[in-house]
Amino acid sequence: MMLWLAAQPAEAREPDEVAKLLEHIRFATMERAFITQRVQPHELMQSMSAYKVLAEALADSCFGADTARSAPRGGSCGWLLEGLDCGDKVTAEGRVLTFKVGAYRLVRLDKLISSGKWEIGFELVADRAGCRPAATVFGLVARDGGPPVDFDLKGSAISLGLDMNNTYMLRRHQRLVYAKGTKVGEGDGPEGGGEPESYAQFPVGSLVRIIADMDKREATFSINGTAVTAVARGISGPVYPFVGSYHSAGPDRAIAFKHLRRLA
Repeated sequence: MMLWLAAQPAEAREPDEVAKLLEHIRFATMERAFITQRVQPHELMQSMSAYKVLAEALADSCFGADTARSAPRGGSCGWLLEGLDCGDKVTAEGRVLTFKVGAYRLVRLDKLISSGKWEIGFELVADRAGCRPAATVFGLVARDGGPPVDFDLKGSAISLGLDMNNTYMLRRHQRLVYAKGTKVGEGDGPEGGGEPESYAQFPVGSLVRIIADMDKREATFSINGTAVTAVARGISGPVYPFVGSYHSAGPDRAIAFKHLRRLA
């Protein structure tokens, strides 16, 4: 990119214009030595705006920071509650979505992903259903899957109130992955007698990342940087990111939307 910029008119090399282009570079994938020896010393990186982009990119990668680089681009993005008949069972305060007792709900983000490769981040703020310690899911639902509606998870069989051929998701319970209504693999978590055993690798406070690769037509998941083994394949059509709650008992469940960014 720097070679291309060098051949452009002077106005294209103004600090603010350079910073706009730098937003599209994946600094976090570069080796540290390359950044310190090649990137930082470059003459076009010597402005405050350029350094800010670099600093935010590395902060996002290292700390999961919620910086301007992580913020949704191309307009606002939030929980899509309009038209969802959820009464007082689902509430949103800023980026935090809360499922009240009795809420069997799927709630989408107001962002339709139709091409490219995207990363969506959620934080599991609270999740306990009475004596059962997990009742949340994270995933993608195709645009043609209909509006968010009530749904239920029963054992290993899922019954959503929409066409299951349009959902691709990660379930906190045993870190199970589902694609088009079918469980993929056997999950990464053993069946156990309580949270310490079954959910130690997916505790409350975890950062859940979904990578939606529309070219490969697949979704991959990670928890606090550790990849989930199973992959949800066969995505058809544009998708919305979503989260859900599927148990009626116990305290509230809460999930925070952390970031949405295009990777490619």
